[in-house]
Amino acid sequence: MSFKGKPEKLVEKQVLAWCFKNNIDVNVFDSKAVFSYSKNSYSKNNGIPEGCADILGCDFDGKFFAIELKAPGKEKVCRLSQYNFIKRKIKSGGFCLVCSDCETLNDVFFKWKDLNKDDGIQYLMSLLPKKVLINKKTINI
Repeated sequence: MSFKGKPEKLVEKQVLAWCFKNNIDVNVFDSKAVFSYSKNSYSKNNGIPEGCADILGCDFDGKFFAIELKAPGKEKVCRLSQYNFIKRKIKSGGFCLVCSDCETLNDVFFKWKDLNKDDGIQYLMSLLPKKVLINKKTINI
């Protein structure tokens, strides 16, 4: 498949198609900085908290669903704010995953759906990235 642009955008497109196919209602959220013409500079997007996952919604059972998209090969590291967001949502019983392909998403999601709440939390926590970026330095967690 030929794709011009950011590899993460291709992953986004594939994940959105997977969500649609599996009746998971989601939206894409962009938490990057926004340009302010009045200030003539970039500032944080105050409507979305730092570290918020890229895709948010509910699965077909009404459970919270979130995906932090990464380009292939980049899924083993995330920013500390992303790690903390994901960890909080998992501990609350929702589905949250750092993901770079639909095959992994499919396998993890349907395994998680078959587990009880506590085992599901433990399973997703075990899949969290083991490294985070803090001030542009990679730190093992």
